[in-house]
Amino acid sequence: MALVDGKDDEQGQRIIMHVRMLRESCMAALLDMAAQQFGLNQRGVLRIPSLPQIGSLAAAGKPQ
Repeated sequence: MALVDGKDDEQGQRIIMHVRMLRESCMAALLDMAAQQFGLNQRGVLRIPSLPQIGSLAAAGKPQ
């Protein structure tokens, strides 16, 4: 699953995350934040709020 962190007008960092991370409660909270900030009609790559913790979350979700 590909995500981009940052605002619509920013380039953002592309993050590749395993889909199993969707089961994590922190991902549910992050997706709620994204819906509030960017709306539910996003096209293309899923854009999420830019948070310092995203990098560690993505690293935890990489397939072994």
